[in-house]
Amino acid sequence: MNAVWTLLLALMLVCLAAHGITGYFDLKLAMATRTVTIFERPMLGPLSGESLRHPCKSPGVSRPATQRAAAMDVHGRKSFGALCMKPSVPRIAAAALCLASSALAQAPNQPGHESPRPGTNTEAVSATEDAVAGLVGRVSAEMTSTMQGFVTAAATSDMYEVAAGKLAMERARSAEVKAFARQMVEAHTGTTKKLQGLLAGGQVKATPPAALDNRRQGMLDNLKGASAADFDHRYIVQQIAAHREAQALFEGYAKEGDNAALKDFAATTAPTIRMHLSMAENLNRSVK
Repeated sequence: MNAVWTLLLALMLVCLAAHGITGYFDLKLAMATRTVTIFERPMLGPLSGESLRHPCKSPGVSRPATQRAAAMDVHGRKSFGALCMKPSVPRIAAAALCLASSALAQAPNQPGHESPRPGTNTEAVSATEDAVAGLVGRVSAEMTSTMQGFVTAAATSDMYEVAAGKLAMERARSAEVKAFARQMVEAHTGTTKKLQGLLAGGQVKATPPAALDNRRQGMLDNLKGASAADFDHRYIVQQIAAHREAQALFEGYAKEGDNAALKDFAATTAPTIRMHLSMAENLNRSVK
């Protein structure tokens, strides 16, 4: 691994380990040019010299982030304000976090979004992007404890699982992978209906997302752009990461959640998630 990739991975680990992470990195790794772009939050405006000197100050922010240190974001995770108050955290990591912070349920499926054609992705790039997405998802899941945050995360997870499963049912070469994908579609369609029932019954007062977030959309794009030879492996690896994230989300909320009906839903669903994770890990060992 050359110095560029070593530096990139070190930055990822610093950012993920720092307190206050609220969003995710939307990384695009251009292998051909060896460039890395971390896309900014639209509300933060362009990155300027002032932004680099004071990474939590930027046009579009109504008040200094340091005044929001004790605040929770809409998904129940701690604000990144506390991070900016810690002088021990490198400014470059703080800048990356502030730029990468984003609402969990943005709508990438907007007009103009075009998914890659099969075989147009580079497996090494997709593997790196999915690895980062998985790490960020795990951290995000472990920090989610509010009703709205759980509903958003669980519903987004189900949308991704159903879409990825349907794609795998069409493209997977292995019969075992196809069968697993079919089971995922059925299982996550079922949990979606249960969550919708809680929302309709008034036991849970939260608004589910209308579309996938950018992170899961990126994962789907990596599946869609995978070659026929790479597809099965890419799907299984994503499934392992997705179910580890879901396990952290459901088990965590079952213990520390703020809504009794949702805590019961999380507790009764968690064993199935653990079973699905074990199935995915077994597939990863058997399917080449």
